[in-house]
Amino acid sequence: MAPVSSEVTSLGRFLRGERAFVVPRFQRHYSWDEDHVEIFWRDIFNIFAEDDGDYFLGAIVVRHCDPEGPIVIDGQQRLITVSILLAALRSILAEGDQSEGVEKLVRAFLLADDAAADAVAPRIMLNRADRSFYDRYIVGESRVDELMRMRRDDSLPLSNRLLADCFCFMHRQLQSFTARDWTPQDLARAVLKAIDEKIYIIRLDVRSDYDAFVLFETLNDRGLSLSESDLLKNHLLAAAGPHLKDTQADWETIEGNLGGERLLKFVRHHWLSSRGMTSRAGLYPDIKRAVSTPQTVAAYTEELCSASEYYDSLRDPNSRIWAAYGPERQPWLRERIDCLRLLRSDQIFVVLLAALETDREGFPDLLDMLISFTFRYTTICNLSPSALLPVLIAAAQHIRESGRVDAEEIFRQFLSPLYPDDSQFHSAFSRRAIRYNGLARYVLNKLNDQISGVDGAAQGHPITDLEHILPKRFQRNWTVERKDFPGGPEKYVHRLGNMTLLTTNLNRELGNQPYEVKRDAFAQEALEITRMIADEPRWTADAIGRRQNWMAGLAIKIWRCP
Repeated sequence: MAPVSSEVTSLGRFLRGERAFVVPRFQRHYSWDEDHVEIFWRDIFNIFAEDDGDYFLGAIVVRHCDPEGPIVIDGQQRLITVSILLAALRSILAEGDQSEGVEKLVRAFLLADDAAADAVAPRIMLNRADRSFYDRYIVGESRVDELMRMRRDDSLPLSNRLLADCFCFMHRQLQSFTARDWTPQDLARAVLKAIDEKIYIIRLDVRSDYDAFVLFETLNDRGLSLSESDLLKNHLLAAAGPHLKDTQADWETIEGNLGGERLLKFVRHHWLSSRGMTSRAGLYPDIKRAVSTPQTVAAYTEELCSASEYYDSLRDPNSRIWAAYGPERQPWLRERIDCLRLLRSDQIFVVLLAALETDREGFPDLLDMLISFTFRYTTICNLSPSALLPVLIAAAQHIRESGRVDAEEIFRQFLSPLYPDDSQFHSAFSRRAIRYNGLARYVLNKLNDQISGVDGAAQGHPITDLEHILPKRFQRNWTVERKDFPGGPEKYVHRLGNMTLLTTNLNRELGNQPYEVKRDAFAQEALEITRMIADEPRWTADAIGRRQNWMAGLAIKIWRCP
């Protein structure tokens, strides 16, 4: 058998293999958030909805010679997402009482024969962190309302919540077809036809990890796009010499902590934090030059292995790292770690990683300061990330050299020249539109905390839905006059002043009702930020502007440094 064999095949044919595909237990957790899933959905939507052309899903690399089954070396995020789409389709068929269609779909794509156990098993066997959740709640036909609850359950690992979130997204998208005169059978036929006839992959079969590494480097040498993390792993293992076993174990731990999607970002942030500036394109050459002997490889991978758990904790509010701060600080820390994900400004991880590795006592104050700075600089004022990065690198090096963390000193010495003052921040906030629901909900919760005097981070925010007062989709019962919304209502829908928070049940009842109906309901709401809307007799662009200008005044007090 040659070290590598390849085949262009349909996704359906690939999934209908005779054995289950296995995600290595130390490989990445499921990491696709709503942005990844939505991009994937948009890519495949026209393929089955409009029967429009073909779609190439990319290469899937599979390693054989394992007793458990074929090992998925590369492509597991895509495969898992496809399987969740099919599980959501199974749920739609079940809701339509199509038991025969459910059975065919499950047998073809979701379950495979397990000869060793004389039984069936999920066709994709996930890693140790996600397997039981996936098997029970995705393949195991859990109720949609239960998964909707789980996607917001902070006691679950983030990867489990992302699996639930992906299922809910796919179910919602598929259900929209059945609301538009598609029968469940028509929908299933269209999706399965696309998977069998329209969506293609390149299947690459290798005999060992080493063969996969050689394949990756060969593809890169020939100018084909390939993940730099695969090349880095290849280089380190090739240069490890007598330290090969320890290096491979370190790398498996790093992958287990971070997964492939975040691994390369971590390696770059760690390099920036500990060694200084490098570009994205220059990271691999820089590492290859500096880490090239067995001794330097062993030291570097051990260093990365230790830092990877700290880096992972910056995305995981339930990480064991935070247990060291004591139960009284847990809610506060969890709220701020979750906030890092919402702000989507990973540059500050360069400084936070240095702080966690150097002085964990000073870390919380630094975290609090950097969240306020980032919210002003990046989230609201949208200022240059390229101007900020050298400053963050200098701050990280200062922390490592001094061996201590002083948040006020870091702000004063490094960040204060870039800090948007109150006037600049107020002006930007009063015009800001936000399309990311999680971020909008975070902002509104913080504003409500400010006006009610409640510490939501300590007491826990109530479960709410985001309400667009002027709805995203207009119906006849919502009267929109052009003089009320100059330039068209679409300009105002995603303005912060047009949003509020509602209890889930009330949000469903109101839907796209006219403002007069909503106003009466707002007056009865528990949240002050929502009750205050009822003071507006009509909902217009001027009302949105007044409300957002008032919000900006509150925001100045909430997000400020030091």
